[in-house]
Amino acid sequence: MTVEGLKPALFLDRDGVLIKDVPYLHDPDKVVLMEGVVEIIQHAQRAGWAVVVATNQSGIARGLFTESDCIRMHQHIDHLLAALAVKVDCWYYCPYHPTKGIGSYLKESDWRKPHPGMFFQAAKDLQLDLDRSIMIGDKLSDVIEHQGIKSYLIQGDYSLGGGDKKIIFADLRLLLQYIIIHHWS
Repeated sequence: MTVEGLKPALFLDRDGVLIKDVPYLHDPDKVVLMEGVVEIIQHAQRAGWAVVVATNQSGIARGLFTESDCIRMHQHIDHLLAALAVKVDCWYYCPYHPTKGIGSYLKESDWRKPHPGMFFQAAKDLQLDLDRSIMIGDKLSDVIEHQGIKSYLIQGDYSLGGGDKKIIFADLRLLLQYIIIHHWS
């Protein structure tokens, strides 16, 4: 059901979808954009969709880097994307981990994917229609626990076996062709 005045969003996982996955990355000099991500953002923007990053950042919870480091990373990525004439409308990250966190970061959170907390907050902040929105990830935890959001996965470094609620693509360029046909035509 389309809600008048609300727009859909293209949600992207950060590591392995927007940028190359480097474990616990917090050094801006190691950021490399994923092949095909600029094109998919361009198509989303032309279609009038919001572009939102929703990322679990357990490195914060584990004490490997700070929330300030994470924000600096996102600002650096924003600059890289701006130079290519695309942008992320909003960034959301979950700094908590239910078993590996330290101090106040050791906790269950409805913001940690696959829970939909970040998505609900984005919908509120940006007036989004989640039922027409898409999530692109590279891990099973990127298949969001919200009936309306369509989750698609690209094959990366993680096993995607098991489960029946996913469609897997070899890369972002193949996924883009699918989205154009099924969502942006």
